Amino acid sequence: AHIYINGGEYEVKLYAISASGCIDTFKISDIVIGIPSLAEIPNVFSPNGDGYNDIFIVQTQEIISFRGIILNIKGETLYEWNDPVAGWDGKINRGNLAMPGVYYCIVKCVGEDGKKYEFGDVFHLVRE
Repeated sequence: AHIYINGGEYEVKLYAISASGCIDTFKISDIVIGIPSLAEIPNVFSPNGDGYNDIFIVQTQEIISFRGIILNIKGETLYEWNDPVAGWDGKINRGNLAMPGVYYCIVKCVGEDGKKYEFGDVFHLVRE
């Protein structure tokens, strides 16, 4: 068995040997392997300026459209973004720092597989 980590076009060959020693091969070309779409919300981030985990980034794979929304515990929208690589730096209201605590992230995205995804999860903002 072989596991394909990257999507793409492949040629696959099968070599078989029978119990009596007969050898046969089978080749198939232009096999297209798709990588499933994925978006994963981190459970904590620490925008404290230490250069580690300072940006809240939703990990994505094979996503063609993305929207992220950060809500406070009251359900108020604090931040929205459309580029999964950009993320959130923990600032709100004209650059003020968001307080440490529990927040909620909603992700709405479309995968290269054409499926629409909408989900959310809580995460912790810490400034230690």
